[in-house]
Amino acid sequence: MERRQFLTWIGLGFLVTTGPATIASCQSESITQDQPTTAPLDVPSPPQEVSSTAEATPEATQGYSIGTLADLDAKGVLSGKPDFVDATVLVIRDPNSPDTLRALNATCPHNQCEVEWDGNSAQFICPCHEGKFSPDGAVVAEPPTSNLIAYQARIEGDQVIVSQS
Repeated sequence: MERRQFLTWIGLGFLVTTGPATIASCQSESITQDQPTTAPLDVPSPPQEVSSTAEATPEATQGYSIGTLADLDAKGVLSGKPDFVDATVLVIRDPNSPDTLRALNATCPHNQCEVEWDGNSAQFICPCHEGKFSPDGAVVAEPPTSNLIAYQARIEGDQVIVSQS
């Protein structure tokens, strides 16, 4: 027997022995009305899709409690990580209008450092490159060239609530 013929027989033998198992595993089961629909107990159920409607996710419309009004007044700033953004959010009272709350993403757009609130100068300051932002998040001093991202903030009872819109 020649080498080529031997390798051909080996290949055919492989296909004959593994072919039916491969084909069976690729075929989908079709379930008809007459067949039972029970699955083995050890098979996990597929993940359920989560709807993005307001009824399914009330936190998306109601907002995220970032702290109490008493803490905001005592500290001058509240910080937290709401579930709708992957960053720290800072909340302050606007120095020019104390009845207005400002909620801003603390990530500096210049170098992704976390800005801090300086109540004495009434500015957000980036510790990395001394970038400065006004209480509404607008750039006051470069190197940042874009504003901080703003969110909605409101008071509900004694809680400060932050939301995307």
